Amino acid sequence: MKTLHEATAHYIDDPASGLKTDQARRTYRNQLVAMAQDGPRLLGAWTEADLVGFCHRPKLDGTAVADNTIRIRRTAVTGFFSYCHWKGWISADPSTHLKRSVRPGTQPVVEHHWLTADEVSRVLGKVDTSTLPGRRDDILLRLGFTTGLRAAELSGLTWSQVDLDRKEITVVGKGRKLATVALSANTWLALVDWHSEAAGALGRPPSPEGGVLVGIVNRNTRVIGSDDRIVFGQWDNPGLSVNSIQKRIRYYSKLSGVVFAPHDMRRTFAGLLAERVDIAQVSRALRHSTIAMTQTYLEKRQDAAVVASRLAGIDF
Repeated sequence: MKTLHEATAHYIDDPASGLKTDQARRTYRNQLVAMAQDGPRLLGAWTEADLVGFCHRPKLDGTAVADNTIRIRRTAVTGFFSYCHWKGWISADPSTHLKRSVRPGTQPVVEHHWLTADEVSRVLGKVDTSTLPGRRDDILLRLGFTTGLRAAELSGLTWSQVDLDRKEITVVGKGRKLATVALSANTWLALVDWHSEAAGALGRPPSPEGGVLVGIVNRNTRVIGSDDRIVFGQWDNPGLSVNSIQKRIRYYSKLSGVVFAPHDMRRTFAGLLAERVDIAQVSRALRHSTIAMTQTYLEKRQDAAVVASRLAGIDF
């Protein structure tokens, strides 16, 4: 069976593909290369769900792509897989009904939220740190708001990446880039206590490869007539999945009345930094490859026009 890369090369160079100009060939090649980054390697492994996911894949900063980008992606993959089916390389065309499942212009408006310092405090104030899950969630929120770590980085965070002596965390971020971020004073104290709690429960330090944001088992003792529960941390297991992190954030968003999603913690980190330091330092803290990327990131704020107008001070 052909790989996606091999099929793409044949498709782009074949006059039967219907791509008549160099511009069309470049556009289709770029889209198919982008599609291959996160999908199956083998051509026949692609499903309609994979293609829908690619068509709606957000930008690097987490923002939604434009409707026109969705149309270009849909057109490129539909033409490509139709060609592959015609050549007999796949038994079924996964893009056959893509126009029904990918409809630009019908997606709901995606709102991004940039919390104020008071709103962050309100969220943290709703965490019940007298409980084991609450102490875990306190660290989740503090890391998100004070380090700018992405949800995937929080999910994969292990104790081997945390240097409590230096008050730093080292992660492998997007593009397989190694980066070190600083821990704020209160986040560091919470992590020190959390590490001690894990060591006390295990009778030894937690495994270096154990997750920091671990799952919590909370179940009934199954003793008839008793409401007692067994609660313990899965200290040596991998950390929470990204999906579980999303659920915890939704819980605290509803509890606090402050609307935010996991990536909004990173946005908030950037926004609060921008109020205190110059954009070059914000860019370094976000681990962006260029300052231009950071400028674009900050300009995505829905209140960007308000900020600009107030700074300009235009009035009559």
